[in-house]
Amino acid sequence: MTPVATRDAGGFHRLLVAELRLALRGRPWWWYGGAILLVGVPVVTLVTTGAANISVEPVRTFVFPIAAIWPLIVWSDIGVRPVQHRVLPLVLSSRYPLKQLIAEWLSGIIVAIGVGSGVLAVYIATGHTGALLGFVSGVLLAPSLASAAGSWSRSTTLFELSYLTLWYVGPLNGAQPVDFIGATDASVEMGIPLVFVGLSLVLVGAALLRRTLELG
Repeated sequence: MTPVATRDAGGFHRLLVAELRLALRGRPWWWYGGAILLVGVPVVTLVTTGAANISVEPVRTFVFPIAAIWPLIVWSDIGVRPVQHRVLPLVLSSRYPLKQLIAEWLSGIIVAIGVGSGVLAVYIATGHTGALLGFVSGVLLAPSLASAAGSWSRSTTLFELSYLTLWYVGPLNGAQPVDFIGATDASVEMGIPLVFVGLSLVLVGAALLRRTLELG
């Protein structure tokens, strides 16, 4: 066999690409179709009606909440995939066990940005800069919560129950204290998205702490 000259070949981006492929492959056809619609409908509406005439509220209160839950089956794997596939000892003994967890987390964020990119295009084109903080919070929270909950519980259940509850009460039903996507101006003015951005960073730190403890 050809000797391995370096174990750094490809760098972190190669690990990230691998995690992103794992996150996206093998999903039901309807999931890909729904993701395409969530991107396409806002973009097509923006192009056909123009930035000056498009109504942002339906995008903000209906499309984005759906986009904030659609990748749930992708996010559920974050933090638990090595356990589910019984490769955690191999991950922990690898060269980059912490970076593997970070790559998982970033892959979840990339998927969230991709599914919500149509909403983002509308926000930018119409100059709704205040809503952008809600977008940032929306793409950060689920992957961060999944990473922490999955790493500590080694199950998808804790993440799924907690995130579904937050999403149902907040973005879907408009409870301002937990409206982490900033679906209303009132929640943005209260600084709710900013609070959840900070919470997301804390959750990522908790996941990394768990991985560090596992390394002994």
